[in-house]
Amino acid sequence: MDHPKTQGIYIEIVVKANSKKTEVPTRVEGNIIYVKIKSPPRHGKANKELLRELSKLFNVSQDRINIVSGHSSSRKTIFLEMSQKNVKDILSQF
Repeated sequence: MDHPKTQGIYIEIVVKANSKKTEVPTRVEGNIIYVKIKSPPRHGKANKELLRELSKLFNVSQDRINIVSGHSSSRKTIFLEMSQKNVKDILSQF
């Protein structure tokens, strides 16, 4: 049985971990979202908090957001299972 291809969008995220407070996003420039995460970048803590915060921002479950590259970098590429239009509508508020 064929599975339909997942619809979604790739987004670049620049993370500043170990910040005083979590702020998602701090700013948006084109296809790049800048965020601050309170958790330290150790043992996947910052990545877990990032996914939790992105799921709140885009109002989707965490299993619809995947870090595609940059697991141990401050610059990450995520794949978000959401239409490009919905993503742009949400990000246009920032």
